Amino acid sequence: MRISIIVPALNEQECITGTLRSLQELDGEKEIIVVDGGSSDQTESLARAQGARVLNAAPGRGTQMHAGALDATGDVLWFVHADTVPPAHALDEIGKHLEDPSIVGGNFGLLFDGPSRAAKQLTAIYPILRILGLCYGDSGIFIRRRIYDQIGGFRALALFEDLDLLRRLR
Repeated sequence: MRISIIVPALNEQECITGTLRSLQELDGEKEIIVVDGGSSDQTESLARAQGARVLNAAPGRGTQMHAGALDATGDVLWFVHADTVPPAHALDEIGKHLEDPSIVGGNFGLLFDGPSRAAKQLTAIYPILRILGLCYGDSGIFIRRRIYDQIGGFRALALFEDLDLLRRLR
């Protein structure tokens, strides 16, 4: 199973290298696509230096992720935000879950980095949001390619493109 990892980016030079390094280290058949929304910093050159394929699209996560999906060659699309460090066995986990043909996609739990009160609160709240069916894009949504195409993919929404996709997925 080939997994296309799609990373929307806009002025992410502070974190893109670390994210891409962690994605490159994952075992499994993968391609990494960074979709830049018009960065004015070094995001594009840093992404290329890490071996990612870089595309350009109009700004907006939905627009950028959809552009990446259209260019992707994988059986599975995994959307990862530019400031995310994935679990070390993420590709294995995705593969294990998708062995069941009735499962069309999923996402990961989150830990927010840092000692701040806000980071701790968000980490505590996120499992509750998942129980309520509120899974946001920062949790690394993955979906079978054929299902993504069937439901029309990400829409060019200014906000909550992730919730819109998941609503249609359900």
